[in-house]
Amino acid sequence: MTNHQPTLRDLWPALCRHLLLGTDQQSLGTTLRADLGPLQLDSEEEALVLLEALGLVHLLHKGARVLETAVALPESAIEQPRTPCSWRSVQHLQAILNDHHRPALPEFSRLLHQYQKVLPPTSIPLLLDRCLLQADGWPLLEPILGPRGYWLLRQHPRWSVLAPTPGQVRGWATADAAAQPALLRQFRQLDAAAARESLVLQWPLLLPKVQARLLPALATGLAPADEVFLETALQHSRKEVRLVAAGLLASLPTSLLVQRLWQHAQAALHLVGGQLVIELPEHLPKATQADGIYPTGSKAPGGLKLNWLCQLVARIPFYFWERHWQKTPAEVIGLFVKAPHTLPLLQAVTDSLNRFPYAAGEAALIKWWLLTGQETYWNTPAGRQLLENSTPQLFNQCLVTWLEQFGPLVPAESLPAFWLSRGTQTWEPALTRIIVIGFQEIAQQRQLSDWSLVHYHRLLEAAAYQSDPQLLPAIRDAWFQGTSRFGRWHALVEKLLQTLHFRQEMVRALQAQEG
Repeated sequence: MTNHQPTLRDLWPALCRHLLLGTDQQSLGTTLRADLGPLQLDSEEEALVLLEALGLVHLLHKGARVLETAVALPESAIEQPRTPCSWRSVQHLQAILNDHHRPALPEFSRLLHQYQKVLPPTSIPLLLDRCLLQADGWPLLEPILGPRGYWLLRQHPRWSVLAPTPGQVRGWATADAAAQPALLRQFRQLDAAAARESLVLQWPLLLPKVQARLLPALATGLAPADEVFLETALQHSRKEVRLVAAGLLASLPTSLLVQRLWQHAQAALHLVGGQLVIELPEHLPKATQADGIYPTGSKAPGGLKLNWLCQLVARIPFYFWERHWQKTPAEVIGLFVKAPHTLPLLQAVTDSLNRFPYAAGEAALIKWWLLTGQETYWNTPAGRQLLENSTPQLFNQCLVTWLEQFGPLVPAESLPAFWLSRGTQTWEPALTRIIVIGFQEIAQQRQLSDWSLVHYHRLLEAAAYQSDPQLLPAIRDAWFQGTSRFGRWHALVEKLLQTLHFRQEMVRALQAQEG
């Protein structure tokens, strides 16, 4: 017969039994002592042998246990179709994220995509952690993350909230109430029609306040196909839901709501002898309330009736007037300028151009703002939004023309000063030369303590991040050739040059062939 070697499972009950009885009542015996031999215990006294054996058997038994897998292991990351950028570029990105050159982040993201590069996998964890802390980081990191970066993101429960899976997005209705609007917006980005249909299915089950909270998600990917559902929501018994539906329908230029409002607007504004005449109704039509027009400001000039008209104009695309009156965009602006109540009407036109972007109308209005120079016309939330969202082409064309006529000094609190300081559009070389070299001439001619130039801190900072970095040698030579009379402006100019140098090196590193 062969000796049977007991297993750990066999030893455990026998040791526990001796522990309960105590070694003074029952000896371990020669057999059990022999079975414990392979454990190579150090103690000689039976009580200590028992305790040591119990501890060691418990550890060995636990260590030998086969762990159950709760979920299937993830598939390996797919191959990277793009070349990882160099670690020099990663260092540039880290410097940007450490706030040394924070405004350069959008440019870094754009260049990485332009040169078909991705971030090295080992650099991604730190960047994802930063995105959890900085809300504006994820939209910039997302397009350059690459397939491997997305794979890594999916494996980590904290990172995965940055980009829910398609399954999580499609299941938005079962998510926490606070997360539902964001998930529904992401569903709209993924499949606008399917997202709308899922909301239609859930609609009868939702409380009105929840409906009002979810409905704005349809603004993402808003299209004529959404109109039928929104017209249904427009008939809701609760005002909070109707207003959201009306706002969305008012952003669809072909919607029936816009056509209904257009009929009222034509009746109130028409041309007589080349002049714009305003004819407000004696009693405001209640039908427009159903389309989201609720006049306010009864004590303001023009009262409720003028506010009613301005709300109509804000919901009518600018080009409707252009076609209806057979006028150019500049002529349409001129008609509104010469009409009574110019300021509120032009503010309504500004709202319309933000709602329905139209390049020709935006150019006509901004050029008129520049010519008048009156801050009250443009320095409103809607006016600032229109300027910030303008195209680089319009930005450069308007400002170069204005500066050639009225520059090179840019007055503080002026439209050009605000527009230049925002740093949202790329500067063409001609604009950079007028602003930067022009400032050199101004600084030489004026007293260095002239506080009217303080706003140039913002202008030169914007120039540092929006100008072509290839202009660095020309700007450096122009500033420091034959003069040193810039006093307190010297540090500002040095910062401009350093930023241009940083961006120049950033471009070169991303252009390099070696990843």
